[in-house]
Amino acid sequence: MLLKKYIVLPVVLMLLAASFCSCDEIFELEETKAPSAVSIDRDELVLMVGDTCRLAAELTGSYTSPLIYWTSIDEDKAKVLSDGSVVALSPGDARIVVMSVSDTEVRDTAVAHIMDVPSVKESDFRYDMPVYAAVDGVNIEKNASRRIMAYCGNELRGVSRILTVTDGGGGKHSCFLIRAVSNTQAGDVLSFRYYDALLGSIIELKETISFNHEGFEGYPSQPVTFTFKP
Repeated sequence: MLLKKYIVLPVVLMLLAASFCSCDEIFELEETKAPSAVSIDRDELVLMVGDTCRLAAELTGSYTSPLIYWTSIDEDKAKVLSDGSVVALSPGDARIVVMSVSDTEVRDTAVAHIMDVPSVKESDFRYDMPVYAAVDGVNIEKNASRRIMAYCGNELRGVSRILTVTDGGGGKHSCFLIRAVSNTQAGDVLSFRYYDALLGSIIELKETISFNHEGFEGYPSQPVTFTFKP
């Protein structure tokens, strides 16, 4: 029995060694090839604190490894999730970087401009005027990440909220309600800007409205429609 053990053990070791050699000959590990470039779909974006916008990355070149990694250089201002979603944390600029996992030198950077959610101290103004509004091409929904802001020059005069009303037939109508304010009864020219976190931008609107504290613009069921500046 002792002799068999000494004979069998070397044979087993030889077979194992042979099997490893065979595996090395059969399987050849393919060298991973990084993309030649990676590009974020925008150079910069604007977000208000608490909002989220998803960035996308495009890879170019002949590559075998499509894996990418997102990171924020300024994590106190914004963080970025593994799918490229940027979450705004505090006012300031945050550099968002995407890189190839195979070659971290293959990278691109975008800048997220983070701002506080705007608000107006209405007690500083004597008069107000309601504006019921919609934006051409925008599906209004109860989403705080979409806002219309009213300005007189560069002074903020109102920030919208979503208003939903039900008519006599049970139908529901939604619009942006902006309570514009002024210290003069009439005459201030109001301009408007549209913010959408999903777009990561603030867009100027083409129309202006003359302030009149005895009047109003639009109705909940028939809001005044703003359009984007070309």
